Amino acid sequence: MRGTADGAGSLGAAAAGGLALVCIVGLALHVATPVEVDAGALALAAAAAALIGLASVQRHAAHSRGQQEKVSEELDLLSHTLLRIEASLAALDGSETKAKSTLNDVAGDVHSLSQVVKSLAEAMAAQDRELGALKLRNQPETPLSYRGLSGPEAYSVPGASPPSMLPSFIPAREAATAALSESLVPPPPPPGPLAGTRSDSKAAMLAAAAAGEIDLHVRPVVNLPQRRERIHELYPLLQSGSGEPFLPAEYLPVLQRAGRLPDFEAGLVARALVFAHRLATMDGDGRVSVALSGASLSDQGFLRRLEALVEDHQAVGRRLVIEIDQGVWREVAAELDVFARIRRSGVGFALSGITDENLNPPALARLGVRYVKLAAERLMAAIAAEGPEADIVTLVAALSRSGIEVVAAGVEDEVIVPELIDVGVPLAQGLALGLPTPAEAVLDQPRRTSRPAKVSAEPEPPKPDGSGPSQGSLRDFLRRAG
Repeated sequence: MRGTADGAGSLGAAAAGGLALVCIVGLALHVATPVEVDAGALALAAAAAALIGLASVQRHAAHSRGQQEKVSEELDLLSHTLLRIEASLAALDGSETKAKSTLNDVAGDVHSLSQVVKSLAEAMAAQDRELGALKLRNQPETPLSYRGLSGPEAYSVPGASPPSMLPSFIPAREAATAALSESLVPPPPPPGPLAGTRSDSKAAMLAAAAAGEIDLHVRPVVNLPQRRERIHELYPLLQSGSGEPFLPAEYLPVLQRAGRLPDFEAGLVARALVFAHRLATMDGDGRVSVALSGASLSDQGFLRRLEALVEDHQAVGRRLVIEIDQGVWREVAAELDVFARIRRSGVGFALSGITDENLNPPALARLGVRYVKLAAERLMAAIAAEGPEADIVTLVAALSRSGIEVVAAGVEDEVIVPELIDVGVPLAQGLALGLPTPAEAVLDQPRRTSRPAKVSAEPEPPKPDGSGPSQGSLRDFLRRAG
C-alpha cells in the first residue's frame, strides 16, 4: 500500500505539471494573437488535465481489474484528445486567420472531450463505491477518533495507526469532478448596468420618499455661551427597510436625478410647520429650519405650494427659517417675488455654503436674511491669521450690526468654543454641541416654565455702538468662570 501511495504521489506531481503546461500555453496564446481565446475551453482543458492525474492515481490504486481496465480505456482516450488540442495550439504562428481556424478545431475537440470526461467520471464513481466498501471491510470494530488532535500525539492511543492515505484522494477527486461539471454549464449572463445592491438602494430611496417614510430628526443650533437651543434644523432620514436609514447625502442626489426633489421638499416644509405648531406650546423663541435646493426653488409648482403652506400657517410663519446655498441664492432666490410675499409672514432665511465672503450685510438684511452659516474651521483659521485672512472676523461684526447672526457650523471640538465666543459668534452647531435627535423626542421634553419670549417678525434694530457688554468684559467673565 505504501508503494502505491508513493506512485500516486509521483503521478499527481506529473498531473500538476501538465496542468501548469496547459495554463502557460493558454496565456501565451492570449498574448501572441489578437484573437480572444475562449476562456471556457481553456478552463475545461485544464480541469481535464487535473482529472487525468487523479484518474491515474486511482488506476494504480484500484483493487478491481475490471474497473482498472475501464478507467485505463477512458484515460487513454482523454489523453489522446488533449494531445490533439496541445498540437493544435503549438501549430499557431501568430496569423490571425490561422488562429481562428485552429481555435475552431480546438473548440470541436473540447466538445468531444466533455463527453469523454463524463464517461470517465462515471467509471471513477463506480470505483469510489468499491473503495468505500473496501474501507468499511478494513475498518476496526471500535473506531478511533482523531478530532482535535494533530501531530504525533494524535496516534498515541494504543492500537491506533495513521489513517490510510488512499481515502484522502477521494474528496480531492470529487472536488475536481464538481468543478469540471460546473465548467460544462454555460455561465449566467453578466448583470445589467442597474443590477446589484446600488440599484436596489435607489429603488428603495424612491419608494420611501414617495410613501413619505421619513424618520424626522433635528440638529440643534445653540446660542453661546448659554448653549440653549435657538434653532431646530430638520435632518430627515429615509427608511430603508433594513434597519439602517438613508442619509440626506445619499438620497438627495437620487431624488434630484429622478425629478422627485420638489415634491419631497414640499413635504418637508409642511412637516416643519407642523413641528413649529407643537414647538410653540413649549418653547418661546425656538425656530425651525429647513434646507431647500435649487431644483425646488426653480420649480413653479413648488413655489406655489410653498406660498400656500406659509399662508395657511401664518400663526407660526415667523418660526420658519429657510436655508439656501449661497450660489442658489444669487442665481434664483434673491429675485423671487414669492420670497418677498412669504417674508411678510415672518419667514426668515439663512445662507449656507459660503464661498464668497464679500457680502453686503445691509442688503441681505433687507431681503430677509437672518442667519449666515460659516464653517467653524474657516472661522478658526481667520482667528489665528493676521492680515487679510482676519477680515472674516470683521465680517462677523458687520453682519451683527445689520441684525444677522453668524452660525459656526461643524463644531466638533469643545476647545474652540471659547475662541468663537471671544470674536462674537452668537450661534454654533456641531457634534460637540448636540447630536441629531428624533423630532418626537424633542417635542416630548417637559415644557419650559419660563415666560416665552416674543419672536419678532423682523430683525431687531442694531444696538448703538458702545451699548451692551464689551468684548473685554466677556473675556474677563470667561476667564473667571474657567
